[in-house]
Amino acid sequence: MSTRHGPVPAPAPVLAVLLLALGACGGAHAPLPEELRGTERLRVEGRQGWMPNQRLRFGSWEAVGVDRSGVGGRDFRVAAVSGSRRAQEYAFTLRADGRDAWRVECLATLRTRSLDVRVGTIDPVNATTLDCDLRPVDGGEAWRLALGEEGERAQAGMLGSGGRSLAVVGTNRLEGGLPTRETTGFHVAEDGRTLAAVETLGDGAVWLRPGLDPGDRGLVAAAAAALLLAEDLRRTLPADPGPRVFRSGARALYWAREHQPEPTDQGAECEY
Repeated sequence: MSTRHGPVPAPAPVLAVLLLALGACGGAHAPLPEELRGTERLRVEGRQGWMPNQRLRFGSWEAVGVDRSGVGGRDFRVAAVSGSRRAQEYAFTLRADGRDAWRVECLATLRTRSLDVRVGTIDPVNATTLDCDLRPVDGGEAWRLALGEEGERAQAGMLGSGGRSLAVVGTNRLEGGLPTRETTGFHVAEDGRTLAAVETLGDGAVWLRPGLDPGDRGLVAAAAAALLLAEDLRRTLPADPGPRVFRSGARALYWAREHQPEPTDQGAECEY
């Protein structure tokens, strides 16, 4: 159930079947900016499957020495309110043409809070972040990739260093406009000019603007590898308790007050 205006994202089970069906025939893709259409699609290898000793490859770049922490966090429930926190660190070295070029260290987080009501569940808090430090191995200037996401919006943020900042904008739509409940890709742009696109569906793919400065190509390749190696922390959450009525916002909080569940004699139950 939803009272949000505009397209309603496909339910998770329906979306999973749809993506599998489209993927089987090569049809599930993130939207690609018009200015990158016709550029080379760099196929990604090593994103799926066995994670230990993972090596991610696209074009002339390879992420090696991928090191992940376990997913930490806790879950809680107090009466009708439940929530979760998750965090994971990962790091890797990006090689260009077989030579170490960038060292990348990232922290991904997730924070949720839900309120069970008579006809479903609302999510006043549903947010993820990704914060990465990107350093050239030759001792050049370090860059920071910082992304945030809340509710049903895809992650967005910046890739910055000193006085320079590149916009990194995610999308949760498929090519053609169909909305989904997961991020399908990212676009990297500067001053309105798209430098790169990253598809995070399935095995993934990368597009780079032709004629990019070699330094910028390496930078956006390092950012692309960080985005492709990020795991979806929502997959570690407890099973979904039921339909979502609202994701976030003042309307959700007002609705929650009007539909507060009847008080019970049960004590608080917390899970860690």
